[in-house]
Amino acid sequence: EALVGIHQPFPKMTEPSDDPVAEADTPAPRDWAAEGEKLQRVVADQRWFLEPGLSLQILSRRYGMNHVYLSRAINDGLGCNFNSFINRLRVDHAKALIDKGDPRSLTEIAMAAGFGSKASFNRAFKLHAGISPSERRKSKASR
Repeated sequence: EALVGIHQPFPKMTEPSDDPVAEADTPAPRDWAAEGEKLQRVVADQRWFLEPGLSLQILSRRYGMNHVYLSRAINDGLGCNFNSFINRLRVDHAKALIDKGDPRSLTEIAMAAGFGSKASFNRAFKLHAGISPSERRKSKASR
């Protein structure tokens, strides 16, 4: 009995209508790349990435966007996950401090950039910059 109607033809799809009201009912697809770029600008301008306890939920409340959409803007729009997005901003900040000759220790720079530990700083720095923070400092000092 589960196969009752199996021999009936599948209903044909209709052509899209020329009715602008019907078209207006369908939301336009989101431009996740534009959403991601806008988010990145706001997070950088507001310097939220410098806060060690920043989470997706906290950021979504501050930014005023549902955390599912925010995650999608990061994943689909920027091509990375939340942690990678925040760590890249933190590493860029730390690189700028090192490059301008900040006299603080690398641990202090790590904390100033929003990292919770020197180990997570070293790991993220190597991943995003390609070298360790101490190697970067040495290369800048030798110039």
